[in-house]
Order: sequence, then structure tokens, then C-alpha cells
Amino acid sequence: ILAQVFCFDFLIMGLFGKRRDEDVEPIAPVTSEDETQEVTFDFVDGSEPYGMELNGGKVIGVVPGSLAENLGVQESWCIAQVGSTLLTGTFDGERRTLAAVTTDEMKALLRKHRGPQKRVFLVFWTRYGKWPPPRSQDKEYHAATAEDLRRLLLSKYETTSKAWEQLDPGEKKTLTQVEFCKGIQDMGITCNFARVLVDIDPTDSHKITLEMLDPFNSFDPSKGKCQVCTLPNPCKSHSPAEQRTALKQFLASGAKLPEL
Repeated sequence: ILAQVFCFDFLIMGLFGKRRDEDVEPIAPVTSEDETQEVTFDFVDGSEPYGMELNGGKVIGVVPGSLAENLGVQESWCIAQVGSTLLTGTFDGERRTLAAVTTDEMKALLRKHRGPQKRVFLVFWTRYGKWPPPRSQDKEYHAATAEDLRRLLLSKYETTSKAWEQLDPGEKKTLTQVEFCKGIQDMGITCNFARVLVDIDPTDSHKITLEMLDPFNSFDPSKGKCQVCTLPNPCKSHSPAEQRTALKQFLASGAKLPEL
């Protein structure tokens, strides 16, 4: 009976993306207590940050003294559920997997739930797997836009930097459009390459780099120059979170990624 209830509940989640608003209990089957952590963030005026540095749904850093640190959130955990919303791609059958969500989408969802006197319920996977080898005929593994492609690469490889290592095993740092397209196909992902290449290479340079594929998530705050003061990284004055915020604002202005 329990299995039937879960199957029906998970089917509803797949169709509509969320359950009843008042139902915010974890909806993932728990096979081991150490694989799942439920955390509730209590906000006072709604302006307090969560205190998590994110790459997609994965926690890549916890800000000292923040709500996240005080609640015991750990680096390498990944967010699977926010409130009553189970994130897309958090399951492969009975196996927990990294959510297929971009960093901007994850931050927007968290901001949406935060507010004065609000409690935000999160479920984290503390242990999870990567995508299984995709089947090209599955619509789930088709990218119609560059944003779709980034989301798929994050879900499969956790970071776009790791995905680029697969695309560029020879460490050439620059791929031709033909090499890039073949590499994506070899990953088992189908694309509307005409649209994707226009998004990634709008000047039609016929060259693809990691920065072009994903300028924000490819940024490494331990290398190059600080995005705030331009001193060598790792910067003692500005945290990785502050540098990512500065970089995001810089990119949002329409400017190109600076040479570091």
C-alpha cells in the first residue's frame, strides 16, 4: 500500500512539480537517514541571506556565521526540495541524483520563498549519484537552447568545468564549433545546435570556450584576479560569494568576461 501511495504521489509531482501548498513534508523515499537532511530556515525580516554558495543545486560553500552554518548545512550537499517543490531531475528511479537546475534558477526559487517571519523548508541530498548514461531518443536529454544545455551538463557533471574536461580532454581551451557539437553528441545529449550556437557564439567566431559556454559557473575564485579589487586570488579582502556577485552584475551589464 505504501509503495502504491508513493508511486501515485511521485507521478503527481512529475506532472505538476509540487504538491498541496500546505504539505511541505519530504516526499522522497528515504533509504538511509544519512542520505537526507531536512533543514528549516527561520527568517526574521526576510533580508537575511541563506548563507550558501551554490553551483546549480549543489552547495559549494557555506558562509561563516550564516543561517546555513548555524543549521549545519555542509559543503557538497545538494538541494532536492524547496518547500513543497521537488526539483526536476532529483531522482533516477529510486536513486537520488543532482537536480537539473541552473544557479540562477536555484537562487530565484530560494528568494521566492524567503520573506519576513517566514519559514523555508529544504530537503538536501547528502549522498547522491550522477546521471545514468542518457539515451538520445529521450526528450529529457534534448537541449533546445544554451540554457537547456547548461542545465543538462550541470545535472550530469555537477559543474560546467567538469563537463568541459570531457569536451576538451586535450586541454586546448578552445574548441571549434564542429568539435564542440561532436563532444556534446558523444555525451548522449541531442541539441538544436543552430539555436545553441547562436546563444553561445553570437558573433559567429566558430570558436567555443568554457567562458562562452557558462561565464558565471566557470569562474574559479581561487585563480586569476579578484572580481572586486583585481588583486590576485585567493583574495583576502573579498570572499568567493562577493566575487561571484560582482561577476554576475558585471555580466548582467552586457559586458564580456574580463581577461584574468
